[in-house]
Amino acid sequence: VCSSDLTATATMVEDEVHSPTHESQHEKNRHAMEIKAWKVYDASFSGLDLTNALFFPGLITQLAKDLGYSAYNSFWYYTSTVSNLITLVCYLTLSPAADYGNLKRSLLTFFTGLGVIWCVLIMTTVTKECIWLVALIYIVTRQCFRMAEVFYLSFLLPIARNIDVCHQMSAKAASMRYASMLLFVLGCAASLAAPTLKKMRNYWLEYRVPIALSGLWWFVFSSYTFAYLGQHTGKPFPKDTKTVPQMLAFCAKKGIHGQLKNIKKVWKMKDLRLFMIGFFFVGDSLNTALSSAAVFAKDVLKMSDAILAAAALAAVAGSAFGLAVTARLVHRNIVKPKTIICCSVVSLICLVAQLTWIEGPVLIIALMFCAGVVGGPMGGYTRSILASFIPAECEVEFFNTWQFAMRCSNWLGVLIIAILNTFMAQHYRYIVVATVVLEAAVGLPFLLMVNVERGSTENKYRAVTRRTVQITTYTDKSGEPSASDSTVAPVSVPSASSSSYFSPCAIEPPQPMLATDSASEPIGDSMCASSIPLVAVPLADVVVIKALRQDVNL
Repeated sequence: VCSSDLTATATMVEDEVHSPTHESQHEKNRHAMEIKAWKVYDASFSGLDLTNALFFPGLITQLAKDLGYSAYNSFWYYTSTVSNLITLVCYLTLSPAADYGNLKRSLLTFFTGLGVIWCVLIMTTVTKECIWLVALIYIVTRQCFRMAEVFYLSFLLPIARNIDVCHQMSAKAASMRYASMLLFVLGCAASLAAPTLKKMRNYWLEYRVPIALSGLWWFVFSSYTFAYLGQHTGKPFPKDTKTVPQMLAFCAKKGIHGQLKNIKKVWKMKDLRLFMIGFFFVGDSLNTALSSAAVFAKDVLKMSDAILAAAALAAVAGSAFGLAVTARLVHRNIVKPKTIICCSVVSLICLVAQLTWIEGPVLIIALMFCAGVVGGPMGGYTRSILASFIPAECEVEFFNTWQFAMRCSNWLGVLIIAILNTFMAQHYRYIVVATVVLEAAVGLPFLLMVNVERGSTENKYRAVTRRTVQITTYTDKSGEPSASDSTVAPVSVPSASSSSYFSPCAIEPPQPMLATDSASEPIGDSMCASSIPLVAVPLADVVVIKALRQDVNL
């Protein structure tokens, strides 16, 4: 059988099974709705972003102050540190479950529902002595938020199917998130403005109502997502893993060993390694800034709740504006996402440094708007650049490693501030600014060394996942299996579930290779008639080997 016959056979089967042109209109509509549903879920995080940055820190700090705690600011930072350390454990033990069976969507639903319930429970904290219950609610809600984010991001590549759509989805989802933040702040405006107008403290209106509202916000947007989000099942569990406890135990064991293996894999991928090291520090700098925002505004800048809400509104508006502008620039190929991120880090360092002297509500609001303009695009393009480095079918484990690396650093800045503030509370302003600036400055050189194009193209698994099928024996002229001639060239097969395989931009699948003998010579007409070449065709997750002759002996 000649090579052209093999190529024609493989092309015919591939066109019938995998060609994007054969997708039904129903499938196209369902995929479009799933993309929209994925982006809508990002908007559900908007209330939680503001709650974790403004309302929980403000409430915990005020309760600690009312109870007469010395260095009451440090109580919030220690709470945040404990939360981040617990998050590390959750990532190791729970997130690998998204790789197996059909748990990915179920776990996203579970953590979303649990987080909504605990957000609403804030209404039960009626006295200042409930500060420990408030801290517990914050920790549990934070874990649900972070774990839901892991499972949510794991859907990005399977839904997008290629990196161009991935960039667009990520940017549009971030835009929806910032637009949803604007609506959330406007919805909380009356609750925040009332205590200021009456010149009295009201923890119900200032903190508890917005926190409960963020839970309802999460529920409303996620309900739409779950109506259209597909299952996207993963690898099967081992046969001896049947019950849910056994599955969770398997995932915990897999998570610990998997993280060690993934760290080794990441270390071999130069650009991904540099990117993760850079954001190890930059991410913690941003987390420290967000964790300190509410406490810093209240204690140092003496901002009222109304001014704080206006500053948050300005930051969100700036983020939406900045992301909209950069999305057009990237779409027209005027500027690269990596350039945007590096410029954002430099700009944020300069803006944060201004907090050492800036005073007055007008300047603060203007500063927050500028911070939003330069910081907004960072979140949208960070994950899409990361996705371009991730091998296909490894989205969950690599996104989990990314989140794990971020959580490994997110306790660092807040713990440093908590310790220094305990002994030097009078220098709190300079401690916060110096910690944020120095961490960002350390991570910036690593980001500048990243080459996104090189990291994307050099990753073989990113464009097409090749699976190797080796045939260990074939028959000799006598019809018996030949052990000495058992060396056979592998047949490279693209995985049907590869995210780029269905994309029009995907590279062409490799041509079928002819089996070779031990001398690496092609098996042609000079060889025995029963030593035949094989065609390997991707079909779902099963490699179908079609023998072109019936007298094959494998």
